[in-house]
Parts: sequence; C-alpha cells; structure tokens
Amino acid sequence: MAGRMAPPGASVDLGGTLTEATMTLVERVAEWPKQWHGEGHREGVEEGRREGVADVLRRQAARRFGDPVGDELDAVLDGVDDWDRLAAVSDLIVTATGGAELLDGAAAIVRPDD
Repeated sequence: MAGRMAPPGASVDLGGTLTEATMTLVERVAEWPKQWHGEGHREGVEEGRREGVADVLRRQAARRFGDPVGDELDAVLDGVDDWDRLAAVSDLIVTATGGAELLDGAAAIVRPDD
C-alpha cells in the first residue's frame, strides 16, 4: 500500500517489521505540520496580502470615484499577483481625474498586451 502512495520512482523503505513500518509512518506524519507551515503557509500569507491590497485599492477607488468604479476595478485586479502592477494602480487612483481614466489605465497596467 505504501508503494502506491509514493510518487512514481520514489523509494519507500518502511523497515523490515510492522513495528519499524509503524514508527516510520509516525515520523512522517509528525513532519506534515512542519511542511504545511513552511512553504505552503508562506504562500498563503503572501496571497492573502495581495488580496488585501487589491481590496484596499477597490475601496480607495470606490471612495474617490464611486462604488461602480470600485467594483469594476476589483474585477480588473482579479488574480493580479504582481506587486509592481498593484503599486502602479495605487498611484493611478491618486492621479486619475475620473473613473474611466482609472479603469482604462488599470487595464493597461494589468494587461499591457491586450
């Protein structure tokens, strides 16, 4: 069974006895929280920060240009994970003279090839 759970080509050494196999599995399970709180946790925190920044930008745009513009900006920023682009949109919220200018500029920043 352990061989089926291993990635292809991986060697699974569970020991020669049931006791050795149980101890190996216990050790592996004990490592899981460390792995979950390592790379995956950092990625989750980073993603949460980006989503938080996008939400702040939506609220700032809504406060300056109205809720419809904020909602449209939220849609434009959906999935954007580039800090430089988010920062550029933040600057644009301050310098744009109207909602249309903000949305057009944000779209150009987020999807420059479109």
